[in-house]
Amino acid sequence: MKNRILALVFVVLLVLSAFCGCKKLDDNNASETNTNKNYQNLNSNVKVIAESVNTWIFDKSAYEDNPATTFSYCITDLDQNGRVEIITTVDNADVTKTKYYELNEEKTALLPLECVNENDFSGNLSECKETECYQDPSDGRIYYVCTNDRKEIDESGAKQRYMSKVAVSIWQGKAYETVLATFNRSEETYTDKDGNEITAEEYENIVEKEFASFKKMNVTFDWKGCGITNFETEFYTTDQNFIQKLSKSYDGFKFK
Repeated sequence: MKNRILALVFVVLLVLSAFCGCKKLDDNNASETNTNKNYQNLNSNVKVIAESVNTWIFDKSAYEDNPATTFSYCITDLDQNGRVEIITTVDNADVTKTKYYELNEEKTALLPLECVNENDFSGNLSECKETECYQDPSDGRIYYVCTNDRKEIDESGAKQRYMSKVAVSIWQGKAYETVLATFNRSEETYTDKDGNEITAEEYENIVEKEFASFKKMNVTFDWKGCGITNFETEFYTTDQNFIQKLSKSYDGFKFK
């Protein structure tokens, strides 16, 4: 009788062990499937951007007389709506230009975004690799703060250099660049967003003042790019390597 009971207990333990093992395996498979699904969704979005390269590619011919020109691009989701964006920047000794593009609602095409440039600013956002961002608690809008170097030629033909603290956001289908304060490096003067002269200390503290009641976070960007000499090999391709490079750029867009 005792042997029968022991045998029965042994059988029950074997069944329970097998059941637990199958359950654990199923959980692992489910986790792996979800990971692959998310990766496939990301790849499909990035693939649309890769296939739409002619929509966002730079006009190389406009800069061929300046061999120092650099072309940069970065994959982001600034408004956190799941429709990834690509930001492009051209920079050389004479000009800096930034453009924004976002996937449509169906995530089947890439659309250029109107840039609301409140202070007539066009800076080199590719210098912004890690920065602070601030989320409005009332509507969730996120402002990404960058300190950017820009160049301009004034009416007399003299070259002017500026350092500006800029809040960049994408909101309701538009890109916004708002200059919070500017340091005129040529004249060594500081001004706020309304053009009023401020002190160097006020310039340094303008971000904290502007977003005092907002949620503060840190974010990283992974910019890719090239110069004129390797322009064709960088952009005139939609192969898997190009898609992987775009995916890595998006992977580098992280909140901390």
